[in-house]
Amino acid sequence: MSTQHIPPAPRKFRPVRLGIDVGTYGTGYAWTIITPDSPSGGQREITKRRNWPGAPQDAVKTLTRLLLDTEGEVVAFGYDAQHKGDLRNAGGKDSGLRLVESIKMLLGRSPDKAVDATVTMGQHTDLPERYLALFLKQVYRLALTDIARAGYGEDQIQVCITVPAVFTDHQKQLVREAAYAAGVSQDKGALVLALEPEAAAQYALTSGVRIGTGIDAVPVDLTTPGTRFVVVDCGGGTIDITAYRRDSDGMTEIGKVRGAWRGSVYLNIAFENLILKPRFGGDRAYAKLLDRCPAAIRSMRDAWEQAKRHITVDHDDPLYLQIPAEIAQHLSPRTKKNLKDQQDGQATQLIITAEQIHAVFAEVIPQIIELVEQQLAFVVDEFGPLEQPENILLVGGFADSEYLRQSLADHFTGRATILTPPDPGGAVVAGAAHFACEPDTRARRVRYSYGIRVTEDFDINAGHRDEHKIVVDGKLKCRNVFSSHAHAGDIVPTTKTVSRRYFPLYDDQTGIKFDVYRSTSRTPTFVTDPSCDYVGSLEVSLKEVMKRDIDRRGVEVRFRFGETEIDVWAYVIETGKPVHVELDFVKLEALAV
Repeated sequence: MSTQHIPPAPRKFRPVRLGIDVGTYGTGYAWTIITPDSPSGGQREITKRRNWPGAPQDAVKTLTRLLLDTEGEVVAFGYDAQHKGDLRNAGGKDSGLRLVESIKMLLGRSPDKAVDATVTMGQHTDLPERYLALFLKQVYRLALTDIARAGYGEDQIQVCITVPAVFTDHQKQLVREAAYAAGVSQDKGALVLALEPEAAAQYALTSGVRIGTGIDAVPVDLTTPGTRFVVVDCGGGTIDITAYRRDSDGMTEIGKVRGAWRGSVYLNIAFENLILKPRFGGDRAYAKLLDRCPAAIRSMRDAWEQAKRHITVDHDDPLYLQIPAEIAQHLSPRTKKNLKDQQDGQATQLIITAEQIHAVFAEVIPQIIELVEQQLAFVVDEFGPLEQPENILLVGGFADSEYLRQSLADHFTGRATILTPPDPGGAVVAGAAHFACEPDTRARRVRYSYGIRVTEDFDINAGHRDEHKIVVDGKLKCRNVFSSHAHAGDIVPTTKTVSRRYFPLYDDQTGIKFDVYRSTSRTPTFVTDPSCDYVGSLEVSLKEVMKRDIDRRGVEVRFRFGETEIDVWAYVIETGKPVHVELDFVKLEALAV
């Protein structure tokens, strides 16, 4: 095995850098123009979309929602989809429309019944990747229109789309394919993916961070070489956590990616499970309300969505939410009576006590705190403790929650400082544009060991076992050997490639198929080990060298692991002809967190 540091392959220069952050709840984009004389970092002029159709004034993001007709065609998207869907009772019986939400939460995952029932109203009747493509198409078209006004064409744009750090290779591939289906160019380098916490960190380093909020906020400098910080990206669906160290030439990922599906949407799920369903007659009665008046239920969820942002850990007042008349009309007499009994005779509003509010937050906040604890423990164990408190950078839409910020600050008092950039909710959007200009990360930690299934000479001293023994041309061989290209947990520079040479097993082979596996173990022996999963394959033709001796038909395979996505290419050694490989990642269990 050999390693080398090489620069990225030459690509067409695209002066427009467009960053798109597709979130579970909201989506935004930002763009900038780069020239040889353009300023870097915080001096870049980033333009954000702030006039989304149907959105509140100056909104940086629109809703990640689609309104579809019975043929699956897009009627509207974003806030516009929400408004038109509510007017026409989308999702209701005989409405002829369906409102699709929380697309990213189901991408490449097994269906989550809780999410399907309470967030999407059971409207997912198609593959979520198709919905993502439809939604991205609307957003991308809008961005093209904005950029065209500045005098630039589509072939001058490099697109950067953000993905959660906990996304698997398969989920990243689905995002890439959805972008292509939405119209993004498939030319090399026209589309890059950025990890959300990494994009947020890059934004924070260019915009500055602070302790606290408002006029009392205190600036903090994270740009000094040697400074380390944990990034807690709290979005609508996922909580993404990792850690970085600021070096003289950029950032190095020093944390171990951790995360969970415990974003702010799960507060909404807890709100429905603990408040709405019991007050409105239980699961069956609530399901009927979803069918009869989905728009009214959505309005209650949205009212909670706004209210929860300002609730604090010492909140001690009841919360009052108006019950829409359409819901009241469909409540049974018994449910109305029970509602009045629980609320001192009040049935026109939901009265949620402070204790009940805290119970909702208790379904999510402790799990986030535990994930941060695990990350801090990992960093301290790997690199030792600091004399001063650690830095925790809180970003994402959920970072606007006073309850979350205060809970983290209280829990880590004396051990860590909670930092936020000027606009936590828009950090990933702006960071994606910065990332598209020049990624600041110089090295990343590999989550898995990656390797290729090979057949080698049988060697009992190498741990080869009889069940893998075969005979080829009279020689003992061992099949299913895991030939490692990267080891789980290694910190790998983004310019580093790892290469190995392989040769055909049989004389009449006209090609070599390489099956690629990943493993949670640092040192797997066989691809059949329990820690291993098959992730894809690549094929290289040997037809041009079939007349040569078998030992001159070798293929060198190179992996680059330091990028957001695994980059693989190969070439037949004798001809020197390179073949870039797009790994076809198979569907794995989507999230091992």
